[in-house]
Amino acid sequence: MKKNFRLQAIAAVVGAVCVALLSSCGGYPRENTLKIYNWSDYIDEELIAEFEEWYQQQTGEEVHVVYQLFDINEVMLSKIEKGQEDFDLVCPSDYIIERMLSHDLALPIFDDEFRSFPDSINYIGNVSPYIRGLFSKLVMPDGKNPNDYSVGYMWGTTGILYNTKHVSPSEVDSWSALYNPKFRDKMFIKDAFRDVYSPMLIYATTMEMRKRGELDGIKELQEFADRLEKACIKTVEDGKMTKSLSLISTCEQPVILNSLDFIKAIRATFESLQG
Repeated sequence: MKKNFRLQAIAAVVGAVCVALLSSCGGYPRENTLKIYNWSDYIDEELIAEFEEWYQQQTGEEVHVVYQLFDINEVMLSKIEKGQEDFDLVCPSDYIIERMLSHDLALPIFDDEFRSFPDSINYIGNVSPYIRGLFSKLVMPDGKNPNDYSVGYMWGTTGILYNTKHVSPSEVDSWSALYNPKFRDKMFIKDAFRDVYSPMLIYATTMEMRKRGELDGIKELQEFADRLEKACIKTVEDGKMTKSLSLISTCEQPVILNSLDFIKAIRATFESLQG
């Protein structure tokens, strides 16, 4: 049987203890246990004991925190989809929130009991309007609003960190840095298909075509690879993108496309560049 989960950010963690379940955790009643599934290194775990003490001071009730860690989104989601745990709070990335909502794996945060909390322990009013705006761009089934089920905790983009004593900015201004022999056996890379492997494969495809054209003396193939790369960039800069890209885009009114329509838009841009 699928379980439902309450998605909240750590700032709204007090709301999660309102989930009433019948089981117990390590001798503690389930209704006094807060089960959290989070990325490693997201919080200082010494805060857990401080939170338990603070919560009792604020509410007069005891709470016991069960804190578990994961390293990639897919591991977290698989555990939840299999019904192995009944977490109160998880911290997934945006595209995982979409999948959880599509499969009814989350409960709304803002019920009447949550709204009854005093301001001293309810921090929802501090959620960034900008982040709420980004979440509202996610298209959900049945008209669900992701902001009713989740709270933004942090956001950013995938980048490259390097030692300026040994590496110049021009050496790491594109994904080509990952193919530079100078950095062989000197890199650490995130083990995540969506954030790392997909961009690398896209870059490698155009780079391979360009290099093959260079080695075989096929000027047309080199030009094709250059034009394809430009078409991808121009399509996004023109405001046409997938909803995942829109979450990190500075475009104020992007045109959100599904994957197939996005590819078609790139093709149309590519063909316009041929002239």
